[in-house]
Amino acid sequence: SRLEKEHFQQPPLLLPELEKKIGRFREKNVVLEEMLRSFQDILMFELPEKVKVTLDPSTAHPRLLVSADGRSVRWEDTQRDPSAEGFGTDPCVLG
Repeated sequence: SRLEKEHFQQPPLLLPELEKKIGRFREKNVVLEEMLRSFQDILMFELPEKVKVTLDPSTAHPRLLVSADGRSVRWEDTQRDPSAEGFGTDPCVLG
């Protein structure tokens, strides 16, 4: 067949260059993994304890609805009247 007659040759520098790129990628990956582990350790150490916060509905964005107990907030599709103390276009609420 025609395939048997043809001889396939590898490009001379493609394989070594690819091996170099893979080696550099592995080196970078090891460094990134070490940095990630270090960063995770720092985050776990410096995370503050949970605290209870009471949200102030008078400061809520017009589309944010603060629960009756002031412990949670949710986005509403309908906009209520904007508060004079609110944040305008920023979806925020003070706690």
